Amino acid sequence: MRLGRLTRWAAGAAVPVAFACFTTQMAQAAGAAPSPAAVLALAEGGLSGDYEATYLVTGQLAVFPGPRWRVVVAHEGPPPLARPLVTDDATWSFFLRAGEGYQLQWVEKGEHFQDCWTMPEHPGWHCGRGTYEASNGFALATLAYIPATVVMGLEVAVQGGPGASPRLVVTQRASPLFGRLTCLSAVSAEPAALARGTTTRHPFATTCLTARGLVASQRQWGEGTWDDLTLVRWRPRPPASDFRPVATVGPSPMLPPL
Repeated sequence: MRLGRLTRWAAGAAVPVAFACFTTQMAQAAGAAPSPAAVLALAEGGLSGDYEATYLVTGQLAVFPGPRWRVVVAHEGPPPLARPLVTDDATWSFFLRAGEGYQLQWVEKGEHFQDCWTMPEHPGWHCGRGTYEASNGFALATLAYIPATVVMGLEVAVQGGPGASPRLVVTQRASPLFGRLTCLSAVSAEPAALARGTTTRHPFATTCLTARGLVASQRQWGEGTWDDLTLVRWRPRPPASDFRPVATVGPSPMLPPL
């Protein structure tokens, strides 16, 4: 279970471990593709505005069993100004569906949230509301907080970090569903291998973005929040139902039992 690592992000460690060793080295010829900094700017822009995005996610997320999830992310309003996991004047909505009847809804505006969940062991919907700080259950929002979690990882990849020295590769490809995608890959190798210029490196993570800045896919070969995620649908206007709790909300938080 990765809940502890998720809590560390919310408490201020800020980034997934999977990206903590990246630097800003380039791996493509000048002018062949956008720079890593441009890819980061595209992802940051994707945090703003109105949209609904539906993802298929694989991996063992915290709280509920995997390995396959369907996650609907909806957003209304401006981008977060300083804290990607706090909405400020915008509203986020996340609806997670796992197998065997496990479901979790999380709606937040600023530092206030409403959440609902159900599972076979506790039938029916259980809903509550509250405000959150870094350590009081905020990790439940981050476990499928796809746009902000990806952006935080890209920030470390592009802006650099301690440790090994992977290279960043930017490519572009066509998607039959979402048009042109811009992808950033980190290619990992031992420092000695990098110095020799060897080509037997393995991709550590690849993130692709749509022209609008939405995360189209992410593939990870190291430890991460998820193993893979894939965008299967998006629309520019989220329905109002995305931001309404699915059942009556009580006055106190109703977080799922861990």
